[in-house]
Amino acid sequence: FMRKVSTEVFDPLGQIFLRLLFFVVIPLVFASLAAGVAQLGRLDRLGPLAGRTFALFFLNMAIAVGLGLLMMNVLRPGDHLDAGAKTMLMQEFGGAAQKHVTTAAAQPSLSLSGIVEMFMPKNLFGAVVGHTNGTIGDVLPLIVFALLVGVVGTQLAEAKRQQLLSALDLVSELMTGIVQLALKLAPYAVPLMIYGVIVKIGLDILIALGVFALGCLAVMLLHLFGTMSLWLRLWTDRKPLAFFRDIRPYSDNRDVRSSANMTDITPVEKRRVYEGELKERKEKIAELVKKMVALEDEAIKTMSAEDQRASEGVDRPQVVAKLGKVFTEKQKRDYGRLKQERDGLERRPVPSQEFALSVSNCDPRPPTVYVLARGNPHAPKEKEPCAPGFPTVLGTPDPTIPPAKGKTSNRRTALADWLASKSNPLTARVMVNRLWQHHFGRGIVPSPSDFGKLGDTSTHPELLDWLASEFTEPTVGQSWSVSGPAWSMKRMHKLMLLSDTYKMSSAGNAKNLAADPANAYFWRFNMRRLVAEEVRDSILAISGKLKLDQFGPSVFPKIPQEVLAGQSVPGQGWLKTRGGGYDPRDPDAGNRRSIYASVKRSLQVPILINHDQADTDSSCPVRYTTTVPTQALGMLNGEFTNEMAAAFAKRLMAETPHDLTTRVSRAIRLTTGRTPTPIEIAADVAFVEKLKADHKLGDEPALARLALLLMNANEFVYLD
Repeated sequence: FMRKVSTEVFDPLGQIFLRLLFFVVIPLVFASLAAGVAQLGRLDRLGPLAGRTFALFFLNMAIAVGLGLLMMNVLRPGDHLDAGAKTMLMQEFGGAAQKHVTTAAAQPSLSLSGIVEMFMPKNLFGAVVGHTNGTIGDVLPLIVFALLVGVVGTQLAEAKRQQLLSALDLVSELMTGIVQLALKLAPYAVPLMIYGVIVKIGLDILIALGVFALGCLAVMLLHLFGTMSLWLRLWTDRKPLAFFRDIRPYSDNRDVRSSANMTDITPVEKRRVYEGELKERKEKIAELVKKMVALEDEAIKTMSAEDQRASEGVDRPQVVAKLGKVFTEKQKRDYGRLKQERDGLERRPVPSQEFALSVSNCDPRPPTVYVLARGNPHAPKEKEPCAPGFPTVLGTPDPTIPPAKGKTSNRRTALADWLASKSNPLTARVMVNRLWQHHFGRGIVPSPSDFGKLGDTSTHPELLDWLASEFTEPTVGQSWSVSGPAWSMKRMHKLMLLSDTYKMSSAGNAKNLAADPANAYFWRFNMRRLVAEEVRDSILAISGKLKLDQFGPSVFPKIPQEVLAGQSVPGQGWLKTRGGGYDPRDPDAGNRRSIYASVKRSLQVPILINHDQADTDSSCPVRYTTTVPTQALGMLNGEFTNEMAAAFAKRLMAETPHDLTTRVSRAIRLTTGRTPTPIEIAADVAFVEKLKADHKLGDEPALARLALLLMNANEFVYLD
């Protein structure tokens, strides 16, 4: 059977086919790997640097293997093996291949051990070593040739990177079909192919594959060293940090406020008033201090020589402390009056100012930034200075920074201009993804703070690109287009809210639920629970206690005494009497929207923290919704909800007097946002009547119990 197959299949078309296989298909395999890696790089599953590096590596491998195999076929190094080596290799390879052809016919499968046995018979190494005549001398130049091909190919591929990657996409599609067909035929084709190569074509191609495996390994090592050096340069790339070299230390002490991080943003008219007042106050204090020093010097002259010398240095305060025994009665009265007047001026409150946390103490001519040896700030490499620039991996040219002007070096302005420029697509993509997440509960990229290989894959990459483009370059003249300037978040909010996707119902259907149960493709609107701030604001709204004042400083909502008692100093930083802003005499002052509520890391409002308020210790890109017992317990037994339930009952009593049915209907309408059914109204009226009869409650306390019940309903805290 094998002789028949050899005669009819491999002579002569079989030889042409097998040579075509090795000279074309194997390089195509490497090219398809390059295309796949490049595609992964574009899909953010690999970083831009890794995608480009590995794509070029596989492309060079394809070039090296293809040209190398062709050259090996011309030089035919197998001719250097004597008859004994050829005979032994023929027997070893032929016998192993024939054995596996028989096995494949009985059971079409191809194991790893079978492949190894076919390619590496037991006596292969001894046969080659014992019967080789000059093979290494002929093969060594070819290894060098493979290295040169790899180096030259790297340069050519880098120069024509975009054209090559586009061509590789076509190669990838072609290889997909070839691989699918090859997988089906592999159990039969591989043993026959190897047998045919050994028997009919000879050992040239087999030796070529082994030799060029070494050559390709050398190419791989060259790429590895080149890539590692590039990555090391990126890891030690301090160019982006140089943008901030002009910033002086944040603060000279442990205080969070200092002249280096606070900027006065008070309106100009108001600033003129308090600046004049401060200037007058400082001048008066300086005049008083001058008079006090004159009295001190006059009295010190009467003291001992040792005290006089001490008063000229850092020990002057100790000398001044002794003046009470030296002063005359008149000097004592005058000095006391001056000191009291100075202390009074210093204790007077600073005129009302408005400050912003910012960088306000910069060096217009910052020192040079150097690469640090092993990251040690005390070991700068003075021969490797770094000018401000963008990360090398992005391939963006370094900015042109205008000369320093005033108090700034203009470095951070250049960085900010680049971040919000069209040449940087990342900012727009991240921003529109956050806006989408805000409205739909999940971003197009579910990991909003990680668009890289460690993040989640985009579900709609084309939509994300289009939204980013629309954000920076608005479309005009279309029926769906929204007017507004570029980079306008308000315009993007409106565009998303008017979309059909946002208007979808949360109702499901069997077909879509089977295809996409997690709603990854937004075929319906997800139900969601109100976030922490929405829960508190909704309770305040239905109770009539919500204050809609806008702007101004933060407010301090009421926090139960049991929570305040958990502080080392109860109420520290929260109660008005202890450095905070909550005044028990005016508890409603804190009933503004929760966005205005003051946030203290060690002291949080219970209803907000129970409903998954953002973590106050770290960045919070996503709000995760939890369902835990403390939420229900807090809503039923919390001081805030019970007080608001009582206020809700008062509102119902005032709006609908003398009619329990109308009050109940109004309560359901306010908490659910819909018209209640007659059955619901009848059931709740019966509930209130039962409370009044069984527990001897009046109308208002019974309504307060109903209000508390309605605030704990799922329909109140969930959007369906």
